[in-house]
Amino acid sequence: MTYYSQFGEDRILETMFAPDYRGQCVEVGANDGVYGSTTLRLEQLGWSTVLVEPNPALAAKLRQERKAQVFECAASDQAGTATLHIAEGAPHADGVSLLATNEASAAKKIARFGFESRPIDVAVRTMDSILAEAKATPGIDFISIDVEGHEMSALRGLDLDRWIPTILLIEDNSEGTDLTVRRYLAGKGYVPFRRTGVNDWYAREDNHDLASTDALSDYQRATDDIRRAYRRGAPLRLARKVPGATMIVRWLRGR
Repeated sequence: MTYYSQFGEDRILETMFAPDYRGQCVEVGANDGVYGSTTLRLEQLGWSTVLVEPNPALAAKLRQERKAQVFECAASDQAGTATLHIAEGAPHADGVSLLATNEASAAKKIARFGFESRPIDVAVRTMDSILAEAKATPGIDFISIDVEGHEMSALRGLDLDRWIPTILLIEDNSEGTDLTVRRYLAGKGYVPFRRTGVNDWYAREDNHDLASTDALSDYQRATDDIRRAYRRGAPLRLARKVPGATMIVRWLRGR
């Protein structure tokens, strides 16, 4: 078996559903559809998949390599156009491309990774319009959002009461210091129940299988371990017990 996700999310997801289950999954910020993909394994198992990717070159790869419905656009809370700053200079550099309103700020952020950036105009749509066109049905099993700091805008364009996703996977690179997404989702009835690497897992609070007291405690311990390790520097090895933390440790030490 081959798995593709950065922190083992697809391996975990495979254990959460019956082997013969064929669900619906969505990946926002799908990149090239293979490297770090959270949905490719599910697609190979027969799941219906929607991919959202604004980078034209990557969207073209998705159409070639994946069976999924591909939407070449960025996800936000309003339709229109925006500037995407594409990172260049190394393999998979485009994985840190940024959708930003401030061009100078976006270029500066990308430069911190050691890359150059190239701005292009891309289409912007809400997740509601994308899912409606894809003919998705309420009760989507899994939605992954990895859009390099644009997560809140993408979430505001997604009517959670309409689509009722079972699991949300949201990237959070703030080391647990930015609670904006967590508070927003709490107001929508979603709570965190797991953390893998830099990704938080959310489920509806009335989903007693996922959003259990034990799961919430495990999540809090994981985020606390990572936060303490980051602040203290030397004890980073303690965070290795957290799923996906090895990659975080390497990233923090390289900052």
